[in-house]
Amino acid sequence: MSRRDPLSVRHRIALAACLAALAVCLAVFATGSAMPVQEVQLASGGGTAHGGGDNAKATAGGQPTRTDSATSTPNSTPKSTPTQAPSATPVTTPTPLQQADVFFASVDTMKLSKDEAASRLTPGQIANAVAQSAIGNYVTNDVPMEYPAVMGEWTAAIRSAGEYVWYRMGTSQHCLDRTVYLAELHNLIVSNPGYWHAGDIIDGDAENENSCYWTEHCGARGPYGCPQAFNAFTSALTETEDAALAQLGITGVITGVHSTDPGTATDGLLAASTVQSDHNFVTVDAYPDQGISDPATAAAKWINQLNAIHDAWPNAEVVIGESGYDLSNDVSDGTQVAVLSAEYHAIESAHMTWLIGWNYWVGPGDCAGGGCAHLLDGSVAAGWTRRPAAATVASFYSAEGG
Repeated sequence: MSRRDPLSVRHRIALAACLAALAVCLAVFATGSAMPVQEVQLASGGGTAHGGGDNAKATAGGQPTRTDSATSTPNSTPKSTPTQAPSATPVTTPTPLQQADVFFASVDTMKLSKDEAASRLTPGQIANAVAQSAIGNYVTNDVPMEYPAVMGEWTAAIRSAGEYVWYRMGTSQHCLDRTVYLAELHNLIVSNPGYWHAGDIIDGDAENENSCYWTEHCGARGPYGCPQAFNAFTSALTETEDAALAQLGITGVITGVHSTDPGTATDGLLAASTVQSDHNFVTVDAYPDQGISDPATAAAKWINQLNAIHDAWPNAEVVIGESGYDLSNDVSDGTQVAVLSAEYHAIESAHMTWLIGWNYWVGPGDCAGGGCAHLLDGSVAAGWTRRPAAATVASFYSAEGG
């Protein structure tokens, strides 16, 4: 597939970082003090909001439900993020991403990095899971903000494997006030400067539309009951990430990749101004092929899903923040390979140059842990090995430039 034109993602991200740094300098010059933590006053919905959207799976857009284990009981009482020193500098540096190599190719570690954050896996257990997940140029780090030291351990392991880090953040306090959430995000970034390297991706709150804040403050329709508030917060995630990185003088980190379910992205909730704030990224977590065993039918479902996103946002660059087969059924290795191969071949043949990233959900896992789409078999104690479909995903990533 032909990738982007020369003035594309990397150049826009670098330009945004320079502008953010300039804004910080001007603020400091004008006030004589450091830039304050950005806060967003919500336009509707009764206040400021949130956190921790990746707790429930998409219900809009006809997508199946994926269950995730909570790292703690939801709690609306704000809690401060502990400040931690950065981990030691990892021993391996990923190959610098070139403009022609702009495809974000990732495997998700949520079932361990998020769901087991409180249990503190050993460095060896983390390293094994990361090494087996490293089939593209990214591995995700889904550790909630309450565990910055654990986040650092996963970051170090991902870098040691020669991969970039795709942070998919959230909080165990799923109903947290949104102004507090943004302050926590800012504090996490500025308190841990060693975590963020050029080429890394920060999603400051994956699937934030699923936060229980929205139903508590905006009614049964959730964010659809306060779309201005939802879009203000989603935009503020990128603005907070950019400002915190600029305060540290760190450039080249990719922000604005904030995943939503397909309905949020395509049925009018996501605003054009938010996409602009998100550096023209539209990131969608989608599972249109679930329960389908016929490869051609599954491939057609994915082509339709991608075209629907592109039709809604024809000038945006699209990232698939989650996908995997099959959440709904414990399919054989052969069926998983056949379906994924057909889907990826169809996508490659369609030459979707606006599709610039893909995160496979999930790497290490099992059917009891949220779905049967896992690419790795095994356990924390025994270690992980790749299922045959891991090679299928890796081949797709290589063809796409990841």
